[in-house]
Amino acid sequence: MIQLRLSNDVVAFAMETGMQDMLTVINSDHVVPHGIAYVTRKLRQECTALNLAYTSSKWTMFWSYFQRTWVRQFPVVLWNVHGMDFTVGSRTNNPLERFNRELNASIASPHPNLPAFVGVIDIL
Repeated sequence: MIQLRLSNDVVAFAMETGMQDMLTVINSDHVVPHGIAYVTRKLRQECTALNLAYTSSKWTMFWSYFQRTWVRQFPVVLWNVHGMDFTVGSRTNNPLERFNRELNASIASPHPNLPAFVGVIDIL
């Protein structure tokens, strides 16, 4: 968004809860085109209401990037949580944080050589 030279206010607003993050919780089959159209419409309406500049051409370029990256390169099913059964898996990254703590505690130096690093990973 910043590379498209969107104003900081517009970028901050687009990143607020209930804007682009909506795409992560709607049915994955509806992200393209309905979800993107909904977020675009909501963003345009809210920018107008808040007297923020909404530039259609820049947002068209952003959504092209979004579809290239977050729909084609990383399919929606990888990042969309709609319909996910949270009783099966962790809802937080606490297990990952614990692993990072154990890894850091197991490595003696901040920049270990490759054999030392692989040895620690092998043990964990």
